[in-house]
Amino acid sequence: GFGIKQDVLPGQTTTARTFVYERGVYRVYCTELCGAGHSRMRTRIVVVSPERYQQWLDENAGQRNVTVDAAAMAAES
Repeated sequence: GFGIKQDVLPGQTTTARTFVYERGVYRVYCTELCGAGHSRMRTRIVVVSPERYQQWLDENAGQRNVTVDAAAMAAES
């Protein structure tokens, strides 16, 4: 739905940039048959307003590996 595809490597941070015009929760899946864990390689992207995103950044400043409740975050925006 975002029109992008990005290869990633285990243990490394990978950044992909795109523009999203509609808020909501989007599913992300691995698109290459890559091994035994392929079917578990999925996540969600939550698109919120710039103001809500800044609030989230402020609330989580200095933290790493923050877990986000995607449905709750989307409902707040």
